[in-house]
Amino acid sequence: MASDSDSHSAGKQRKSFWILVGRWRRHRYVKVAIPLLYLVAFILVLSKFQYKGDTHALESSRSFSLPSLGAILNRKHVKPDAKNKLMEENRRSQNQLLEFPYTADVTVLPNAPYKHARETSDMRATHAIYFEAINRHLVELQQNPKAQIPEFDFHWKDWIDMHDLIPLLEQKPNCFVAGVLGSNVRTPWPGCIDAKNKDSSELNFYFDSPASDYESAYRLNLRGKTYLVEVAPLPRKLIFLAGDLAFVVQVAEKKDVVRSGLLESYIKSQMARYNHTYQQVISSPISVFDSLGEIRQTLGRDFVDATAPGSNKTEVSIDEFEFPANKKKTKLAGAAFHYQVLHYHDILLRKKDGGESREKYDWRFFSNLIEDEAEKRSTWHQLIRGWLQFSSNMDITTWLSQEALLGWHRNGLLSPWEESVHFEVPARDMIRLAESFNGSLVIQDPRDGTGVFYLDVNPYYMERARNNNGDASPESIDLKFIDIRTGLYLEVTGLMISSYGLPIPENAMEMFINEGDVLEDLKDDRTVDASKRKIINSGTGFFYHIDQISPLRRTLFEGRLANVPNRFISILDMLYKDIIKTKEFYGHKYVDHLRLWVHSDQCNYVPTEDIDLFKKGGSNFIGACHDYSIWGEYNRTKTATLFTLLEAENDYNMVLSSIDELPLLYDDYWIRKREKFLNQAYDIPLRL
Repeated sequence: MASDSDSHSAGKQRKSFWILVGRWRRHRYVKVAIPLLYLVAFILVLSKFQYKGDTHALESSRSFSLPSLGAILNRKHVKPDAKNKLMEENRRSQNQLLEFPYTADVTVLPNAPYKHARETSDMRATHAIYFEAINRHLVELQQNPKAQIPEFDFHWKDWIDMHDLIPLLEQKPNCFVAGVLGSNVRTPWPGCIDAKNKDSSELNFYFDSPASDYESAYRLNLRGKTYLVEVAPLPRKLIFLAGDLAFVVQVAEKKDVVRSGLLESYIKSQMARYNHTYQQVISSPISVFDSLGEIRQTLGRDFVDATAPGSNKTEVSIDEFEFPANKKKTKLAGAAFHYQVLHYHDILLRKKDGGESREKYDWRFFSNLIEDEAEKRSTWHQLIRGWLQFSSNMDITTWLSQEALLGWHRNGLLSPWEESVHFEVPARDMIRLAESFNGSLVIQDPRDGTGVFYLDVNPYYMERARNNNGDASPESIDLKFIDIRTGLYLEVTGLMISSYGLPIPENAMEMFINEGDVLEDLKDDRTVDASKRKIINSGTGFFYHIDQISPLRRTLFEGRLANVPNRFISILDMLYKDIIKTKEFYGHKYVDHLRLWVHSDQCNYVPTEDIDLFKKGGSNFIGACHDYSIWGEYNRTKTATLFTLLEAENDYNMVLSSIDELPLLYDDYWIRKREKFLNQAYDIPLRL
């Protein structure tokens, strides 16, 4: 009986169990969950098969886990990495490095079999790879005129010097371990963020904000570079300058030249063009000018149109200074001022001697403090020429302002002591810069060097200009044009039609009184009469009459086509009355026969006969203050400074075009710095 009872009880339990299973299977959530579990299992099995055939996945991960499920499910939305079959040969020969048989000025591909090529970044190689990709698109465009604007993948590490980060990529320290970097003891590094689950090509720590306290140059350099490599937004566009042309491409995904396939495509094109093997291509020197030559051949024209008509003036309509109201933007700017939310951040530098200072370098791109006057002069030279060529090629109206205008008036060059450079644009062009080019990367004409510039428009641009109100937004700068190799930047300000009843600052009023005819366009109380639409102003307190600006006079500055205001003398007199004609300033003195500023302790005696030789068009070493650096400076700049002298004799009314522009006056700072580094660190000989 007991056994029958137990059997009956067990059967009842089994029946109850299947009843519960049936009810569970009919539950509405389970009806969804069970198919979903089958789907997940199927995806995991399928992914495992894909995983075995995916070389890149094999390198970056050895096992699947639930945290990677989101990536698996989203894989269909991401363009896969290039297969890079040719790269497999390179991976198999990672340790077969060769002795570099060239001098330090020679460029090779980043996967070349040389130690320095694997451990440093040569931006000229990046430029060559991208220009070759542009040429491929131009060829495609000839075959299919309806081809879309190309989209290129991008990674910041291809565009910045990665030398300081490469050891950190190999050792992969976290924030705790990185606390010792640039310090005598291991200390917490404020703002450092640990990055987990990164693959071998990623860092294990990074920063997403500028330093709030003073730091060493080394730490500031790492802070900016880790930000760029790990979390910085990609540029909106890449704008490649060449002569009077600009090639504009969209940016697609965050991938370097290897994973995007750009490097492999470049290698294939060189193999086909020169009938070389893979090893021959990656072992040989390359040049961006070869890629430019292919583009010139594809286009069937030179980069500079020698037949383009010149001009001596550029009219700027008052309508170009209209700046429409934007209540939402104005409100946000006011709130940003109230809470002091800044868009731009300079570096806070703790120097080796213990001193502390704020330096005008953008924190994201700071590399090192440039203290040598000649090196900084070279960097400013490329920045100015880059901005002038970009604005000309993209039809942006701009003109010299403040210290740039002062330097131009003296000898056509920026004065050697300057720590900032300003330009101005009308409101309409500032709007266009903000809407079409903000966040773009501008790649300098290779004939002008390796300059790459980030165009960064303030989100509250020109809000201070509306009522000449410094409290309207937290910053006065409307746009920064930043050299990403150094962090130095130009400052660009927009001008708008002045609002009704605005008082005229004292220095501007004195200028207007000296002009005479300007006063009739003011109200009786000498405030702005907006109905006449004649007075314009910036957010930095500068007021002008439209006739003082327009028509702009065509000229050369730093050897590039530029514009200056129509009545530049009255503007300079307003800004620099005490120094406009001085011969000694800021530890320098002006030497007339050289048309150059030199240090005050230089050029104390030059024989009269040698000075006379220069005045007659000749030159010699003794006449150049018997100083090799001054002699070299004179020979680099003599054509540019002579043009300024002739221009003054022609009442600043010369017809100019692109063919009148001068080649680069100063050596590329970045190239010289790289060559010295390769010579010291890798014992690669310098060019003769």
